Amino acid sequence: MTRTISLASDQRARIPFAVIAALLLVSSGTVLFLLESRDEPKKTKDPAESATETRSAVKSAMKMAARESLEKAGEKPVTKTADTPAGQAISDSNTFEEYVKLRYYLNLQRRLERIERQQSRIRGENVTVEIALPSARYEEDSIDEAIGRIEIDREDKPNPDDSPTDGTAVEYVEQTPGRSR
Repeated sequence: MTRTISLASDQRARIPFAVIAALLLVSSGTVLFLLESRDEPKKTKDPAESATETRSAVKSAMKMAARESLEKAGEKPVTKTADTPAGQAISDSNTFEEYVKLRYYLNLQRRLERIERQQSRIRGENVTVEIALPSARYEEDSIDEAIGRIEIDREDKPNPDDSPTDGTAVEYVEQTPGRSR
């Protein structure tokens, strides 16, 4: 024998799944409509915060550019200049050092352009970040100016008694890009 129970007289709180699905559909549609009708949030970023982030990114880019430039120059050193605009800009008396400076400048220029693109995507309307390093063209004068903007400082040579026993020499390099005039 089967018993039929009407929903109105059911005391066990059974609700058909169709009613639950309809409620979910209506409520999600309402939420979606409300979210889409809101105004876009405005990006507001503190200028000091942007400056700090940019300064940190530039310092990191300088360190990475120096490391990579020294590694690449060590892997493929230049001891004799070629008859090209770059070769003519590099002096014969200081070939390797100027080669390292040029590699560093070009590497730093590429990294700073990337930082500026990234910062332009995340900065707010009230903040403008500009990173300026004059572009080096493939001309002797431009390359010579780029090399002249980079200065390599060396610490005094360490005392031979304090030198590492494995024969490695340690030099600290600090680069400071100059301002264009």
